[in-house]
Amino acid sequence: MTIETEARTEHLDAATTASYLDGRLEARETERVRSHLADCDECRAEVVEVAGAAERITSTKRRRLYVPAAAAAVAALVLIGGPLTRDADRGDVLRAPDRIGTQGAADAIAAVTPSAGATVDPSGLVLTWRAVGPQTMYRVTVTDSGGDPLWSRETRDTAVLLPAQVVLERGAPYRWYVDALFPDGRTATTGVQSFRTAR
Repeated sequence: MTIETEARTEHLDAATTASYLDGRLEARETERVRSHLADCDECRAEVVEVAGAAERITSTKRRRLYVPAAAAAVAALVLIGGPLTRDADRGDVLRAPDRIGTQGAADAIAAVTPSAGATVDPSGLVLTWRAVGPQTMYRVTVTDSGGDPLWSRETRDTAVLLPAQVVLERGAPYRWYVDALFPDGRTATTGVQSFRTAR
């Protein structure tokens, strides 16, 4: 087993996951985490679960409790094991549990990863956002820097893995956004988020 292989088998700890979701990691550490998430289904599922748990917590408590609560949620997941399920016919979708946030509809959806202006590895790119209510349909879209759509998917999940057949050029700027359609016809959006692929 090589050192690189060993590094990939070590899962993210609770503090790293919480710092990653909160955007407090330095650029190099952020890239290490993203690289790990691209290869590790288990940690990727935990990030999705923690993002949902943090959303539920922030809807009932003050925002300052977010990081400790997220860290506690990750620790609980590590101890009891977090679920990872995939749609059998859509392997590129990571399903968050059905117990997503129950807060009321909002005008905006919080984008989680990639964060605005981030530089990401184009292979295994995971797009995540926070849930805004039960039974909400999300449409996630990736475009080139000129706004021409490259890929789009409708889902009830809060994370998608960009399919391997969507090839992003290295060192290029891209944009992504998520639009939500609530059961009552109202809508919400993340607004356009930009990222750049690593060279």
